[in-house]
Amino acid sequence: MSSTGSGGRRFRPEDHEEGGRRFKSENAERVPAGELRHSNEERAPQRSLDRRGDIDLGFTDISSGSKAEREDDYDDYIELQPRRTRSVREDTDDDFGYVNRSPYSRNAHARARRGFPIIPVIAVIIIIVGVFVTLNLLGFFGGDDEKKTSSVSSAPVSFASLSGEVATPTPTPTQPPTPTPPPLNTKYGSIHPELQVKKQEFVSNEDGQKVIHLTFDDGPSNLQDEFLDTLDEYGAKATFFISAQFFDDAQIVEAIKKLKSRGHQVAAHTYTHVYKDVYTSVETYLNDFKKINDLIKEATGEYSPIYRFPGGSDTGYNESIRKELFEEMNARGFVYYDWDVGSGDSEGLSVSEQVDRVLGNALYYEDCIILMHDGPDKQDTIESLHTLLPEFIDEGYSFKLLDPTVPPTQYAKISDYTE
Repeated sequence: MSSTGSGGRRFRPEDHEEGGRRFKSENAERVPAGELRHSNEERAPQRSLDRRGDIDLGFTDISSGSKAEREDDYDDYIELQPRRTRSVREDTDDDFGYVNRSPYSRNAHARARRGFPIIPVIAVIIIIVGVFVTLNLLGFFGGDDEKKTSSVSSAPVSFASLSGEVATPTPTPTQPPTPTPPPLNTKYGSIHPELQVKKQEFVSNEDGQKVIHLTFDDGPSNLQDEFLDTLDEYGAKATFFISAQFFDDAQIVEAIKKLKSRGHQVAAHTYTHVYKDVYTSVETYLNDFKKINDLIKEATGEYSPIYRFPGGSDTGYNESIRKELFEEMNARGFVYYDWDVGSGDSEGLSVSEQVDRVLGNALYYEDCIILMHDGPDKQDTIESLHTLLPEFIDEGYSFKLLDPTVPPTQYAKISDYTE
């Protein structure tokens, strides 16, 4: 700390620097080299006054002298400052800037006082995002219609989330719970008690109306599309009593969906179609019936209220359980349908024989249920439809679906077995 400038002059706290130049108070006295007039503690009050601006300092330019002299004077001045960490913010935190008097320090000090403009930046971001979303919704970014309905348009931007707030999630609508059906007061009511439907009243056709109900048992099969295309060709609709003989469960569900999408009716027939297993008891019948109707419910959302017994309602296989079976199914609200005319396609009849049998009997009915079959070997059935359907149209018949309001044809009448 013994360095001196020319003439024994030492840099003192009264010396200042303004705009890169050093100044000295006019009243400051010269101190001989090697001598300090005051200690740091004695100078503290003077420095405080200077920082507050309470002393009128008259500055005189003392920037003359060699570069070495100015550097020595400045080093001595630094030694007189209180021992502290000299950060940019601390060294420029006074009004006159005794330390670090570089012009850049004044700019850093001003920026530190102003702070980072976070609020304007957030506002600009929100405006930019808003403009982008609006233009995207209006389709200004091109692309096809599917691209225009992007994830941005399908999920509106929440301004609360842009501002850092936690947005309240929109509650997802939930499906109302399926009402629990009332308990069954029947002998077998504890077996699959959910297997119930609401029974409806029958509605007869208007007088003089001629109706054909086309029905196909046993499908779906690999010929289903050909059946549907043939029916579409003549504008006919049909009811398909389905089984699980040719497809697995997943394929059956998809086939049911296709049938419904093409405007046809789907009803329960049997899962296995093995008579001796299905009709062993009322319980085994209910198990088989539920399996096939569960697939219908999976595809359509509800049980089919109509069904057809394998082999018909009066088959000898169900004779021992017929009364209890009819009572149980009737109590659960289901309605079974037999047929008025069978085409004989399950008996091995040729195409012409099938056509003759159907037309020779069906034309005597004003409302006729016709039985045919869907299966991998039923190509002749499809061929017969190309003759039968135009004939029915020419005779003035319309094609209608079966539903639980259609009065059923029943060989073993439910009224004979129930009270």
